Amino acid sequence: MSKQKWLWGIIVLLLVVSSTGIMMRWNAEQSNDAYEIVIPYDEIQTAEKK
Repeated sequence: MSKQKWLWGIIVLLLVVSSTGIMMRWNAEQSNDAYEIVIPYDEIQTAEKK
């Protein structure tokens, strides 16, 4: 039982520590309206032939 409490405590601590980075990333992605798509060159050539 004590082992489970320690594991939950570590998980909660890690979530709290990483929450600032997650919020910064969320804000950066919200303001970005551009999308980029990466397609291999070979697939572009086969798509043009169709």
